Amino acid sequence: MSEEQAPAVSAATNEPQTRTYLPSAGSESTREMREVSRRRRDAEEKLQQHLQEADQLHEAHVQAHLKESAAKDESDSAARQGGDPDEAPPAGGAARNSREKPAG
Repeated sequence: MSEEQAPAVSAATNEPQTRTYLPSAGSESTREMREVSRRRRDAEEKLQQHLQEADQLHEAHVQAHLKESAAKDESDSAARQGGDPDEAPPAGGAARNSREKPAG
């Protein structure tokens, strides 16, 4: 509405009036919704922190496993230096040979 169309309002009606505040059901539900929203945001933030920590722990575990595997591969390679590196000894072959009785 433009100024010409606005109804005439006296200065007395523009002054704030003192009213007794009566909480309505709408304001209670609004407060509850805000509380739920705040809790949800807090929970989401906490979940993100937990996920980041879990990701960091998993990455550290993977790195440790890779180092352990690399060290094992190096020790296996050093043990095979005397033989053909492409030929791996049969699984459990040495254990069977030690239990066999010599022929004769």
